[in-house]
Amino acid sequence: MRGAPSGGGTLADTRLELRDAAGTLLASNDDGATADAHIDFVATQGGTYHLHAMADGAGTGSYTLRSGFFDTIPDSLADTSAPAASLTAGLSRVGRVESAGDVDVFGITLRAGQGYSFDLRGAPSGGGTLADTRLELRDAAGTLLASNDDGATADAHIDFVATQGGTYHLHAMADGAGTGSYTLRSGFFDTLRDSLADNTAPQGDIAVGLSRVGRVESAGDTDVFAVKLAAGRSYSFDLRGAATYHGTLADPLLELRDASGTLLRMHDDGANDNAHLDFTATASGIHYLVARADGYGTGSYLLSAARRATAAASPSLESDPLWA
Repeated sequence: MRGAPSGGGTLADTRLELRDAAGTLLASNDDGATADAHIDFVATQGGTYHLHAMADGAGTGSYTLRSGFFDTIPDSLADTSAPAASLTAGLSRVGRVESAGDVDVFGITLRAGQGYSFDLRGAPSGGGTLADTRLELRDAAGTLLASNDDGATADAHIDFVATQGGTYHLHAMADGAGTGSYTLRSGFFDTLRDSLADNTAPQGDIAVGLSRVGRVESAGDTDVFAVKLAAGRSYSFDLRGAATYHGTLADPLLELRDASGTLLRMHDDGANDNAHLDFTATASGIHYLVARADGYGTGSYLLSAARRATAAASPSLESDPLWA
């Protein structure tokens, strides 16, 4: 709350109070820097708060009331003066470079084999006011894995395929001495081959009883996952998207193919527009699940494979842990 001391108005001595929605006093100040009132506050709950602006005493006059942000994010992995910040893959966080040299560190959990994209957006793309952004990706020990200071439209961008699952750290900063706000976004990109014959990308795999997250990146994109099945056993496969909040893909289509690529089953309209397949294997070996959109849609999905109850399996297969 700025008055006469800082040229924010004519009020000689300012007082500022912060209260919650019930009127409880949370913080107050009547003599900040240059005799203006100043409060720093970290909200523990979202909602409506109230600022009470007044004179510290019986004075009168004009003032300027300003709200802003201050840095509550660690500047390094070793910084314990601020609470740890985190980012969830597929989501965004808004932050601010408060002063020259300020760095904000965000922890993020990545999955081995998945491709991720990270964007630090500032003024060039309307993601904030930071004129020139710089982004670094480091492992749990702080080793630099990737960095960028001039992606498209001068925003920073990193594509990264995690070779190991675990915690990584994104360092958001200015490329230089600038300050300002930014939006840090994490997403996915396609690292899976589009057909059985495609050798330009790694093949996906899924174990029975588990799930995999993926993304249809562009119209016509398909993702191929190998799955090992045992003859005589029954399985169910689900490709879930927006309908059940497992992703953003509006209408998933799922195919099951044998080792030679022959189509065995296909479904594009399971419950709630998700794709579902039931299948009893007639031969043991590798089969392929092909995940795509029914049409030209794009978006993320969850692919899952599970056993269905059947009669006792062959003892020769039952003893092999590789067979689900």
